[in-house]
Amino acid sequence: MDHYTTALYVTTVSQVEPVVRHFFETQILPSNIQRLGVAVSGGADSVALFHLLTPLCRAAGIETVVLHLNHGLRPESVAEADFVRRLADTQRLKFHSRAAELLKHPRKNLSLEMAAREERLKFYFEASSANRLNAITTGHHADDLCETVLLRLTRGSGIAGLSGLKPISNITSQHDQTKLTFYRPLLRISSAVLRDWLNEHRFTWHEDRSNLDCDIPRNNVRHCVMPFLRENLSPDINASLCRSAESLRDDEAFLQEIAEGALASLQYNGALLIAALLKHPPAIQRRILRLWLFKNNSAHAAGLKTVDSILAHCRNTDTARTMQLDRNYRLVICGELLSIQSEFQRKRPSSVELIIGGSIQWADYLIETSASRGIKSITPGIGIYPALCSLDASKLAGRNLIVRSRKPGDRIAPTGFQGSRKIKDIMIDAKIPRHLRDTMPVIACGDEVIWIPGYRIARGYTLDSEDAAALRITITKGQPGS
Repeated sequence: MDHYTTALYVTTVSQVEPVVRHFFETQILPSNIQRLGVAVSGGADSVALFHLLTPLCRAAGIETVVLHLNHGLRPESVAEADFVRRLADTQRLKFHSRAAELLKHPRKNLSLEMAAREERLKFYFEASSANRLNAITTGHHADDLCETVLLRLTRGSGIAGLSGLKPISNITSQHDQTKLTFYRPLLRISSAVLRDWLNEHRFTWHEDRSNLDCDIPRNNVRHCVMPFLRENLSPDINASLCRSAESLRDDEAFLQEIAEGALASLQYNGALLIAALLKHPPAIQRRILRLWLFKNNSAHAAGLKTVDSILAHCRNTDTARTMQLDRNYRLVICGELLSIQSEFQRKRPSSVELIIGGSIQWADYLIETSASRGIKSITPGIGIYPALCSLDASKLAGRNLIVRSRKPGDRIAPTGFQGSRKIKDIMIDAKIPRHLRDTMPVIACGDEVIWIPGYRIARGYTLDSEDAAALRITITKGQPGS
């Protein structure tokens, strides 16, 4: 990505529009975006983003959709949602909104701030799908970047964390592996100068009074720590932090590219090969491990302290062979494999009948079924998710499907092979750790196993033609409620 020609920390109103225009022309336009979501909370930063970006999108023929999530945390939330709706109406733009109830339905093991973040991501993925968006823009500014760097420094982050927010980032949904791109056009502009720009143009916005609550860590950094640093250490602390973050982003991008290339060769059906992992330099080991934790629904355990502790377990064969990540997940070292076990995988789950045209949670797997036509499949290998298969609907008519664990003597007659094979042998060949084999899902029709997720379906259930009626089953992995 080309570097900007503007200052890293913009503090003059005259630079605001050129900086945003430069970002738009060098980052958004070349991406051939047709439909762009603009996240607007109603606060100064997102309202500035709206007014700066809307005319550029209109001139470029990019359809804009205004996105607003009402977190339901404050009495003013309803008024803010109405304000953003009217803002969209002034430009005749589509408005997509939803209300959340975080206070009524608190998330276990999550702070309110983290629960709100998760709810926003969920909303963005929903909005992106409903409106066929190519990307979403957010109003994060340079001061957000500075605060993020300091907060992560106190938590003991590595280069990835200390590089702060990125101008462009991609997030993958754990539910269906769809990717969403986020653009942050204001990331070089200070919060104060955005407000000056709004005032100069006589644009109004809503103030969120909770931003003054210094019991919230980010607000404490904003109102207490940053002023102290400016007064006592460096009046240019914001610019210095932005400069450091950009330098670290460049370093991280290079190291991450190496780690991503290495990870593919170190995974075996979702587990990590320990000996091969430890052959890499420590800096790459950490990145490989963080990537693997993210891919296995354990992003919460990807902090530097936890990652270093995991690597210590891998290096020292005298240490315990398990490590608790949180109340729901633990790390298991079995032979030369490093794997993650959830609380649901410590006992054999009961059999559950599938709901055709619906979804069920079985242990920590989400299983969805739908009527469809034609063949579509995802077969990444046993133990790797998401997995998807298409079964012949006519051969299942009037019969019940269940999800269950393997049973002693279970066999499957895989499509493309003669005879049948023991499921036990298939799992051993796939090097599935022993402690995981009895808690992995298989799909059965009566007493017959017809699909091992990630593997072939059984003979007799394949589709006869490309447009035949099909029952599609998708299995993703993740803690319920995540």
